Amino acid sequence: LIEIKDYPIEISKEEEQKAQEQEQEQEQEQEQEQEQEQEQEQQLQQQLQLQLQQQQEKEQE
Repeated sequence: LIEIKDYPIEISKEEEQKAQEQEQEQEQEQEQEQEQEQEQEQQLQQQLQLQLQQQQEKEQE
């Protein structure tokens, strides 16, 4: 009887660990996505700055 009682607890612990691992993986994926978005934004800003500089240079000529 004791073994039968303990058994589901073991399973729930394993499931808990799996759930935690999945959560961590999802969090890591979200962090990576955020980093990629930030990089894209930086690239866009750099491109805009370059375009502005080029326009100013053309106007100066």
